[in-house]
Amino acid sequence: MPPGIAKRFDGPLASQLPDYPGYEWERVGADVVLIEAATRIVVDVLVDVLR
Repeated sequence: MPPGIAKRFDGPLASQLPDYPGYEWERVGADVVLIEAATRIVVDVLVDVLR
């Protein structure tokens, strides 16, 4: 993913998402993406979760 597109994801919904060691949830527009922290590869996308 190009730098600057994904933003840190926090808030009430973030606490409801599962925690996977080595991965982090980030926000891209209205979508929430699961990113492998070391390589920054997108593993999963939750579409329109933040609308």
